[in-house]
Amino acid sequence: MRYAILLGNGINNYAHRRQGANKNSSSVSWEEIVTNIANKSIYKKNRLPNSLLNGLTLIELFELITLSSNGKDENQARDDFLNQIKFSTTEIHTSLVDFAKKNQIPILTTNFDTTLCDKGPHKFPGPFTHFYPWHSYYASQEITDPLLEHAIWHIHGMKKYKNSMKLKLSDYVNFLSRIKEYLNGKKHPGGKVSLYSVINDSKNNSIDPEMERWVGARSWLDVFLHLPLVIIGLGLNFREFGLRWLLIQRYKYHLYCQKIKIKIPRAKSLPKLPFTDVYIETNLENSMATMEETGKKLFFETLNFRYYRRKPAEIYEGNWEWIHDLIGGK
Repeated sequence: MRYAILLGNGINNYAHRRQGANKNSSSVSWEEIVTNIANKSIYKKNRLPNSLLNGLTLIELFELITLSSNGKDENQARDDFLNQIKFSTTEIHTSLVDFAKKNQIPILTTNFDTTLCDKGPHKFPGPFTHFYPWHSYYASQEITDPLLEHAIWHIHGMKKYKNSMKLKLSDYVNFLSRIKEYLNGKKHPGGKVSLYSVINDSKNNSIDPEMERWVGARSWLDVFLHLPLVIIGLGLNFREFGLRWLLIQRYKYHLYCQKIKIKIPRAKSLPKLPFTDVYIETNLENSMATMEETGKKLFFETLNFRYYRRKPAEIYEGNWEWIHDLIGGK
């Protein structure tokens, strides 16, 4: 069965801990990076209290950093963030990419780093801006169909283009507004249209010949909406409203397609709705995550995801063939 992997920072955190004393691995979590910057700007004399993050999300904190009269301007804050992204490629990253290449599995990642694609060329086959490089990807060669071929897509932006990185609250609001335009908007350049316009104008219960009219065709959003997802290394707690909102829109889109009996797949080898999606919970030792798990499980199961609990070593060690078993329902 074809599917895409949606990957978060869990892989970097695990790889860093596993390397331990390796001097070449000086990586830290996104939370540590943002709080380090806040300590140097907003809290110049005092250590940022740990309790502060109980009332703030990281994207709100970064927004405050850029707004603070004691803080640096936004470009400098983004540069500070970039300078602290020091995740290194490990055999864990390499083994995942090798597995995905072998099986032609697209990888969507919320990470800004290039640990998955340090040696892969960056492709720009479609529309491009430094703020929204949504049609660009990393792959050994240019692909013809993102649903059928392996490529690595950075959905929240990447180090290479600092303005593309979704770091503050305003970034996420603009990001979600742009997605809404791709789904339901009316005005797009080059005669392109929204996804729902394609669906509602389609003939013979199929959107196959019409899909190229969609402004988001052959972008990461195309992969996100039109393949089953296996989500790995993403906490996705209730503070991560952006991706949760996007998952809800994806589910609504699937329900609408089923209601009007529209066929999504553009190739016979692609799965049909309803999809078999998988979310893997690995944050098993965090007491706060445990408290939130009931609500998180309800969220994913309502969106037709299978919810699994696994230890990080079960996920990141080995040959990754276990994914085939999970997506198959084992």
